[in-house]
Amino acid sequence: MPLAQRGSPPLAIAAAPMAAAPVAAASSLAEPQSPRSLILAELTQMFGDLPMDTSAIAAGMPATRGMPTTVSDLKELWQRIHRPVAVYEFYGHGEATWGPSAPLSNFWQSPFLFVVPAVLLERLPEVRAHLQGTALRVNCSETAIMLMKAMLCRDFGGFVRIHEADQSGALDAAVVKRLGRGIANFVQQEWDEWVIFVAIQAVTQKFHRCVHLRHCLASTGTRIIAETVATDRNWATGSNPLEPGNDRPCSWRGLNILGLALMVARYTLKVEASQMRLTPEEHQELHRLGLQRGRAKELARQAKAQ
Repeated sequence: MPLAQRGSPPLAIAAAPMAAAPVAAASSLAEPQSPRSLILAELTQMFGDLPMDTSAIAAGMPATRGMPTTVSDLKELWQRIHRPVAVYEFYGHGEATWGPSAPLSNFWQSPFLFVVPAVLLERLPEVRAHLQGTALRVNCSETAIMLMKAMLCRDFGGFVRIHEADQSGALDAAVVKRLGRGIANFVQQEWDEWVIFVAIQAVTQKFHRCVHLRHCLASTGTRIIAETVATDRNWATGSNPLEPGNDRPCSWRGLNILGLALMVARYTLKVEASQMRLTPEEHQELHRLGLQRGRAKELARQAKAQ
């Protein structure tokens, strides 16, 4: 049975409330539209130079004809891309090491008002006591992801712990992530059907609210965005930065969920090159140096762990 008939999560981005103070204000652009209707154009833009018919990619994606909605859909999508393509690699939220791509990370701290998707609010209505209407302040998109995970699993205690950790004065996004791993009632199969929806909600709302960060998306151009983390085969590619084969998605050991969500945000918010703060040449050089520093740091850490 197609996923759309099994009650799969809808992909419309949650509408934002009128008031956003004291966090990042909403932009003057229209609210993000549904990736369901926009992603095929993004696929065409990204993959149009490949020796394949983009419609063949769309035909292979169940339920939405182009928009990967589950982990298995996304895995199939990447496996279809065999030849080298233009990839924008990033990893790490420490700007001193990783350079201008750091805000792409879910760990990057930039407060914004996150609108809770109605479909998840229905699963855990108790959270309304913690909301401002249908929204709440979060300090990073990692928090939004873990809060949605708690609502999906109907774990109110987990929701409260994650929210409190996010609002503490010494926020460490890694703590939020660890709390997310401890959420009760977790079912992997259910998460696999919802995680892309969750990722798109968190990332698109982050860049919709935090207009000052859109230059990071603009700098990626029309390239495939890939979070290159050797230890992460879900949100990232499962490979180190600048690793041979990173330009061939079919060779990735990971799903690169975050990369897909960033590309949807880039297209949905109509991010353009004019929003870059640096010239393309300046950004390219700083980005290259950041990847080299980050790769050296990661390889040293991995060697020490062996």
